[in-house]
Amino acid sequence: MSFTGGYFSAKQLLQLNDYQNLSKLTDSGFFDYLKTRGYGAYSEIETLFIKEHLKLKADVNKFANEMYANFFYTDYDSVNTKQIYKALKLKKDYLFHPLGRIKEIAIYDALKHSDYTKLAEDDKFIFEAIQKADLSFKEMSDLIDSLFLERKLMFANNDLLKEYFKTAVTLNNILIIKRSQKLEIPLVLSSYGLFDKNDIKEISSDDESFKSYLNKLFVGHLEDLDLTNLERLSKQLKIKLYQIIKPLTYQDEGVVVSYLYLKILELKNIKTLYLTKKLEEMIIL
Repeated sequence: MSFTGGYFSAKQLLQLNDYQNLSKLTDSGFFDYLKTRGYGAYSEIETLFIKEHLKLKADVNKFANEMYANFFYTDYDSVNTKQIYKALKLKKDYLFHPLGRIKEIAIYDALKHSDYTKLAEDDKFIFEAIQKADLSFKEMSDLIDSLFLERKLMFANNDLLKEYFKTAVTLNNILIIKRSQKLEIPLVLSSYGLFDKNDIKEISSDDESFKSYLNKLFVGHLEDLDLTNLERLSKQLKIKLYQIIKPLTYQDEGVVVSYLYLKILELKNIKTLYLTKKLEEMIIL
């Protein structure tokens, strides 16, 4: 194993007993406990969440290829673009998330003035497509998600990230299908997954047929999915993604991907636990 692989494989992550201990603590006790597990000194959960994410990005960029952090954090660019787009249309304020790759002024100028000069060359197609589209907010949200998925795939410069991307999109499509059925909203699937879009609507109309179809795609992984409860299904799919990808993570680049996925999940767990104190809402791998 290379230095990079060894460095990230040696990183310590929170365990079940840590979450159990944290669930009993409030305010300063919560943050003091995290200090004993390698976290910085904080007094606010949002500050911890953002600063620890920024530390994670910097760590990965320093000791591995920047494409890994770019790949995982492009989702925040999608969120920021949707926020600014909607705010400009409604003439309202917006919240900008600092974890994205693209600077706030670059997104704002591209959407407000069709000024793409502050964007990276490979980001320009996203905002050009947005400017050409005349859509409802929901349709525009779907378009922006699709455009940033395309951008995310551009960062997948090795076979592992490509496989991760394809698997993650396919599993998310499962959730999209069941949400569409349960909430009776239009079905908009990503074209980057493994589903045959011509057949999936009929196949997914019956849960047993859908499970059989999914088990052929991911043998031995999806038999126990709960397709009736959206919240439980969402948690299950995050666990399944890691289980499906895990056999590919023993190579050096896999160690980086595995650590990034688990650390991002850990930070989300910490924030959720601080706010809810409910262990059952954790996703612990």
